[in-house]
Amino acid sequence: MRFPILLFLPITAATAAVDFSHQIVPILREHCAECHAGDKKKGGFSFNDRKSLLEGGEDGAVVVSGKSAESAMIKAILSTDPDDQMPPKGKRVPAEQIALLKQWVDEGLAWEEGFAFKKPA
Repeated sequence: MRFPILLFLPITAATAAVDFSHQIVPILREHCAECHAGDKKKGGFSFNDRKSLLEGGEDGAVVVSGKSAESAMIKAILSTDPDDQMPPKGKRVPAEQIALLKQWVDEGLAWEEGFAFKKPA
């Protein structure tokens, strides 16, 4: 009797969906929240909740769901121009975290229902 050979391939970051709570929230907290979460709204932009994220800031949309290459947030994170780069000060966002952010945007900006960086008063 012959048995089929089953191959178990490891799930990689390229095949697994991004986990908003465990992968994206820590990145945003570390690199962006100081200026864009809670009561902070630099440039008129807050990502306190998904609605705020999608509304954008003074210069319009910050993210384009499904299109990281067209998203101002990703462009600002990748920028090396001191006038445009985000975060403007401090350490840069590491490449592996940028890849996760891009994947998150490309996957449609999944957001845990009811989650906010600061709950409304």
